[in-house]
Amino acid sequence: MNQAIAFYVLSAFILGFAVLVVSTRNTVHAVLYLVLNFLAVAALYVLLTAQFLAVIQVLVYAGGIVVLYLFVVMLVNLKRPPEDHSAPQRHSWIGFGLSGLVLLELAVIIGYGSIAPPGPANAQNTDLAMYNVEKIGMLLYTDYLIDDLGALEADALPDFLFVNLWEGERGRPMTYASVMSLVKRLVKRTGIQFTPHMLRHSRATSWFKDDKLPLPVVSRLLTHTCIQTTNDIYLHLTPQDLKKALSERREGNDEL
Repeated sequence: MNQAIAFYVLSAFILGFAVLVVSTRNTVHAVLYLVLNFLAVAALYVLLTAQFLAVIQVLVYAGGIVVLYLFVVMLVNLKRPPEDHSAPQRHSWIGFGLSGLVLLELAVIIGYGSIAPPGPANAQNTDLAMYNVEKIGMLLYTDYLIDDLGALEADALPDFLFVNLWEGERGRPMTYASVMSLVKRLVKRTGIQFTPHMLRHSRATSWFKDDKLPLPVVSRLLTHTCIQTTNDIYLHLTPQDLKKALSERREGNDEL
């Protein structure tokens, strides 16, 4: 109910500002009303869970095109009185006919909306509706990266496991600086203080504790020259982990 009220209120603002754009005598005021109209359309996009379109509406139309309109207004001599001019090629009946077609289209849309079955009730809570900007961004960057690297054949793809997608040379291997930049953004967004080296310690402990990899294998995977370094620094075992290991070993001996 609240969404329907907001929709009709924004629609009324859009129509009202559109009428003011073509009816006001002051050209600067007309441009300002146009800006308000674009902003109301952007708010309507947000209401319809189309945040990406709302951003484009503000950046391109309200931000870019209106600036061009203002330049045109600045170049026009507004103090000069209008000249009497008549265009014999003007066919007013064509304009009225097109206006009638637009009104007929609106009437058909309203009529179909009144008899059409309602859509899903939880459309606003779908994954695409809540994260459409993120998903669109990932698709755009993914398509850009694939097109930049070429075909998807195995021999055409580079042997990169992690590639730059946001800074530096896109499509190239991640550097230490790009990794640290990503970590800093994650720390700022989540509030969790961590470093990439802490993740290395966590992975080493998981290999040994959860995956049951022998200590020499874990040490080789970490490219340590001394197995004692792996055991003393990288393995973070709690007393509960030691008790669990002893219990599992005791159960295994009992089965034998």
